[in-house]
Amino acid sequence: MRIGNGLLDDETDGRGVVDYLWSHAVISDRVHEEVRSKCNFSDIHYRSEPNCSAAFLDMSKNIDIYNLYRPVCNIDDYNNNVQHPAIQGTVPQLPFNFGKKSHRKTAGSKDDNPCVDYVTPYMNRPDAQKALHANVTKLPYPWQACGYHIQRWNVLPVIKRLIAGGGLRVLIYSGDADGMVPVTSTRYASRKLGLNITQDWTPWYGSNKQVGGWTTIYDGGLTFGTVRGAAHQVPASAPKRTLQIVGHFLADKKLPSVPF
Repeated sequence: MRIGNGLLDDETDGRGVVDYLWSHAVISDRVHEEVRSKCNFSDIHYRSEPNCSAAFLDMSKNIDIYNLYRPVCNIDDYNNNVQHPAIQGTVPQLPFNFGKKSHRKTAGSKDDNPCVDYVTPYMNRPDAQKALHANVTKLPYPWQACGYHIQRWNVLPVIKRLIAGGGLRVLIYSGDADGMVPVTSTRYASRKLGLNITQDWTPWYGSNKQVGGWTTIYDGGLTFGTVRGAAHQVPASAPKRTLQIVGHFLADKKLPSVPF
């Protein structure tokens, strides 16, 4: 089983966002301390607390929270690229709505225009839907991206049961440029599983002799890995590195820990 940039545990997901943005110089020491002091992430109702909500609204404005290091779309860029129609993105509420909704691209490389949406046209292609075994009922309307509602989540018990059952390996991977479900949150959640580490934080290398990310391997068949430079949609922003980490996992092979 593999989980990419997934929501694992509500408490660590919320706390990890705050620490990630602070550690990546997005928010100040003051904002970081204020959010940590006013938000009790172990309380199911922390999002509705006025003081916590007000503190969160001061975070990560005017950037793409899904990919910290790529430019955001401005209205001039959007108007100049009408030949590539974009859709208005739906920003998931995790843990709060960061800034305003805007025209934002959902995938692509660092050279792509941030106003262009490539995912929606691709997901509506008949050959793509056939390959994904999607839309088998031939719905009369096109596929569109959608958001989701706030709710409490914790899939760690499920992961524990899968590991305890024996024979099932689990890969959890994160793009380290994603601020919405950041690698910090995933590290906190993985630690809560309480598993022994058999291989500590180790770099893995791509075919270009560059570090592709880092991995930690736990007892029971759990591997946690990062994909260097990847955003929230890891395969879209770093396809070669994602193919490598997933391919090695499916083949039950260790990623190369030295340049090759």
